[in-house]
Amino acid sequence: MELTIATPEERSSLLYRRMGAFLVDYLVLLAIPAMTLVLAVYVKRHWPIVHFEEMIVTPGFPGIGALLLYDYVISRQAIAGITQAITTFGAICSLGAMLYNWVYVYGQGRQSFGKTFFGLRVVRIDGTRLGYGGALRRHLLGYPLLVASLGIGVWGILRQPEGEAGHGWHDQVAGTRVEEEGLRE
Repeated sequence: MELTIATPEERSSLLYRRMGAFLVDYLVLLAIPAMTLVLAVYVKRHWPIVHFEEMIVTPGFPGIGALLLYDYVISRQAIAGITQAITTFGAICSLGAMLYNWVYVYGQGRQSFGKTFFGLRVVRIDGTRLGYGGALRRHLLGYPLLVASLGIGVWGILRQPEGEAGHGWHDQVAGTRVEEEGLRE
């Protein structure tokens, strides 16, 4: 397939699709901690807590068992531990999903959720597969650089030089570009 210089409309379309892909990636990845936070709050607010006064009137062995259950399982401290475990599990799953979506998937030559949805792919400047090293540089070095610069590094994307889609600092650090899926040089 022969490549031609993109028109301003095509570059603008690529920019909007790129922004959409970024948004989809973050929404998908933020869904994990959001769901675990909702679950933790639900457990904290609605987990049944047995009050000590109710246990005193429970006769016999079931009452002793209920008291032990209250002391070791259903107490407020246990519920706090359960909610902490839920939120920690959510954070670990979020980190795993980020590493999967941005490092493993790119290292395999595939694309993130958002890039797949919008038909974009990240490749090296020469058009070859990104690989794990490039994915690590792009996402674990380049993105924090964008955040540390308060977004100044995105201006390279917005500037869009003639004939290119523009490169942010994260692209420049990793030597990558974003192009439409299916374009090969």
